[in-house]
Amino acid sequence: MEFLEISPFTAKMIRIANGRPHPTNLPMKQALLLSLCLIPFIAPLTSCERKGPAETTGEKIDNAAEEIKDAVEPKGPVEKAGEKVDDALNH
Repeated sequence: MEFLEISPFTAKMIRIANGRPHPTNLPMKQALLLSLCLIPFIAPLTSCERKGPAETTGEKIDNAAEEIKDAVEPKGPVEKAGEKVDDALNH
């Protein structure tokens, strides 16, 4: 009885065709799936509450630009009410 020599790729395709996953791919897929599921829960833990100097400076610039825009184009009553609500909720 003679055996035919087949390439690793052909052997893999035969295993896939028979319904058995390749043994080295399964743990990698599980690890990838687990990490993708955990990222939304871990990401908020890495943020901090204190503002750095760049963020504070950026907010000051944003506020100055908003004041200039308000001087040129005044706000309506609904927009003013919305800002008061945002300020009350500390947003």
